[in-house]
Amino acid sequence: DRGMTVEGATIAVLLFGVGNFLGLLIGGAGGRSLYNQNPRYPPLLAGAMAILGCFPFWLLLNVVNSDSSFLEIAVISMLAGAGSGVTGPIVKATLQNVTIPTARGEIQTQ
Repeated sequence: DRGMTVEGATIAVLLFGVGNFLGLLIGGAGGRSLYNQNPRYPPLLAGAMAILGCFPFWLLLNVVNSDSSFLEIAVISMLAGAGSGVTGPIVKATLQNVTIPTARGEIQTQ
């Protein structure tokens, strides 16, 4: 409990979700672009963003409270969401590339 109102906490979670959506778009477009350059590059983007996404998430958990400005909450929440969203499309595409076609349905449901 960081002393936020229900509405304030709901906005923070909503903005995290918006950031996650933007991260999914960045991961898909960035992963495709990097894959066209060299198939070994997309995991580097996924790993870097997974590591960098930890810092705004830490700030979201430990720094943001009821005294934080709306802009501060919005920026930190969206950066944390974007950092966590980039890895999803890259991991899914990588699994699809290394799995035989008859087993792809099983892999995507795991």
